[in-house]
Amino acid sequence: TATRCVARFNDGFGIRGGSNVVIAECAARGNGAVGISTVGNSVVVNSVSESHSQAGFAIGQGSVVRNCAARLSDGDGFFLNTSVHIEGCVALNNDRHGIAASNGATIINNICSFNNEGNVNGAGISVTGTANRIDSNTTNDQQFGILVLNEDNLIIRNSAHGNFPNYSIDPDATFGKIISTCLGGQIPTPDPWANFEY
Repeated sequence: TATRCVARFNDGFGIRGGSNVVIAECAARGNGAVGISTVGNSVVVNSVSESHSQAGFAIGQGSVVRNCAARLSDGDGFFLNTSVHIEGCVALNNDRHGIAASNGATIINNICSFNNEGNVNGAGISVTGTANRIDSNTTNDQQFGILVLNEDNLIIRNSAHGNFPNYSIDPDATFGKIISTCLGGQIPTPDPWANFEY
């Protein structure tokens, strides 16, 4: 367990945990690899990561991430292995994606804005595999808002603004209707699963 640790300006990783670890209330800044990483079956909470040569957070299989913030990293803000739950996190101004996931992730109630700083077709949220649930997130002002490259994913109740495009979703995925309110005004017929762009 690592609690209330600070890791700054290391040549490699900032904070590097193995399996079955808890990382809480930690800060990493300006490291030469990943800011905060775990191998798997771990919990990372209430921690911040900024300005790394790779990802802000690299989270191993079967882990939980809550209430964390990643900013200004040269890679992804959050890079998630298989079956990771991420909730209540913020990813800002990272060079690639705000949150990047492969398979089996739940990505809930996060804010991803101003990513793709490296102009590499980055997204607020990017998923490349299947069995991911993307629910109730906010994505603003990057190349893609939500980018889903495969079928067998669920995308519901998200909002997106100022991305180009706001949603790029495999047509065989399962997703709520995308409702555009770019001209303002009252929301049309209510749909509890709708995704919004505005």
